[in-house]
Amino acid sequence: PCVFYGDYYGISGQYAQEDFKEILDRLLAIRKDLAYGEQNDYFDHANCIGWVRSGAENQSPIAVLISNDQENSKSMFVDQEWTNQTFVDLLGNHQGQVTIDEEGYG
Repeated sequence: PCVFYGDYYGISGQYAQEDFKEILDRLLAIRKDLAYGEQNDYFDHANCIGWVRSGAENQSPIAVLISNDQENSKSMFVDQEWTNQTFVDLLGNHQGQVTIDEEGYG
């Protein structure tokens, strides 16, 4: 992925902003360690998008949900093989868990 220098290290001057190094390091590690396999996109809403990477051999899928609205939800398919498994927010922004249903959706 491409990471803007100013986002990673911060910017000084007239348009100063703090760095996002800590969160970017976590996002980069998640991508490096967990984002494998085919990607299915869910770009059907202007304020809430998502995608699922199906995983590779001996790896679980990863589901990503991004929203710029107060509350949103989206049903995404991860596979029936993951029925009754729970998914959590690896960034710690949402305390809830998502349990995959018998049809493979969460």
